[in-house]
Amino acid sequence: MVRPLFWKAKYTDGTFLDQYEKDKENLFKDIEHDKLKGFCVTFEGREFAADLETGRLYVNGHWMAFDDFSDKESYRLIYFVRTQRHMSSLPTGITQVGVTRFPCLGLRTRIDSAEVKKLIKIFPDRDEFQFISK
Repeated sequence: MVRPLFWKAKYTDGTFLDQYEKDKENLFKDIEHDKLKGFCVTFEGREFAADLETGRLYVNGHWMAFDDFSDKESYRLIYFVRTQRHMSSLPTGITQVGVTRFPCLGLRTRIDSAEVKKLIKIFPDRDEFQFISK
């Protein structure tokens, strides 16, 4: 079965946890975050990743480095999927006419006691992403 969206966690000891293993689906909460080295999302054939050792994000063959992230001790993973429901109002009532999923991947750390986040929102069906820095 081809899956349009799946993730893979890489641990510091070199082992991996795949979202899908044979007939089993691992959940995000199954990841051992204290041992996490990297995290990769494949969405419609495109790869996106977060490196928790260097604080860099990977987007389709290119690494993004951030000056304010370069020398931090630790990074935490951010990953979630936004679901946008497309609705139509007809004389017979409101109906759902479509659904769009937007995976979001990023890192967070502390800089001078403030939490800082670097996040990418991945758009389906096009080679675009949105970069968000908080």
